[in-house]
Amino acid sequence: MSPWIRTSVVDRQFLDLLEGALSRGVQVDIAYGLDDENRPSGSDQGALDSLHRLGQKYQLLRIHHLGDTHAKILVCDHKYVVVTSFNWLSFKGDPVMPFRDERGVMVLIADKVDEVYDSYLSRMED
Repeated sequence: MSPWIRTSVVDRQFLDLLEGALSRGVQVDIAYGLDDENRPSGSDQGALDSLHRLGQKYQLLRIHHLGDTHAKILVCDHKYVVVTSFNWLSFKGDPVMPFRDERGVMVLIADKVDEVYDSYLSRMED
């Protein structure tokens, strides 16, 4: 889950890795979207189009536009959840840029991971 999706992250390499996971049977849910009046979703249309094309090819990829999320969440099965300030799908990072203090917490307790996932899954299914 990320507020924005941009081509600087969702590039060819990212899409190839994602397709590899999908072809192995991995289910992927991507939720995004923090809309404002001037820039719906703040995301790059090219990145969204690429993801939607991949979603048409693989039913295991589901893309959910929420429109009101500033959350940055990464969940992997029942293994872990990361809650962070890092914009997973819109900021790749650059070693020549000034330091950005991005922090997060990783939770490895399966019940808590499932609790976070279920709370966001219910939003994605609405």
